[in-house]
Amino acid sequence: ADVAIIVQDKWQGIGLGTVIFRTIADIAIANDVRGFTADVLAQNRAMMKILQDSGYVMKTHLEEGVYSISMKFESKMEKKKEEQPLRGS
Repeated sequence: ADVAIIVQDKWQGIGLGTVIFRTIADIAIANDVRGFTADVLAQNRAMMKILQDSGYVMKTHLEEGVYSISMKFESKMEKKKEEQPLRGS
């Protein structure tokens, strides 16, 4: 699914983008969406940080100042499984 988030200038920098992204991702996962794609301007460091901090593995391609991004939700689930200690050890 393609995702877009816009936060008006006066509301930026207080975590709304992060909350919106997490909420959209949770809703998407609950509805069997397997991942997101997005185009992000290279200078939009705040949005890139939100995506990078999400925990999902991202594939990026930069062309003419725009990152094309794809992420799969399974990547975070797999990462969590790897971090869990083995039981019975």
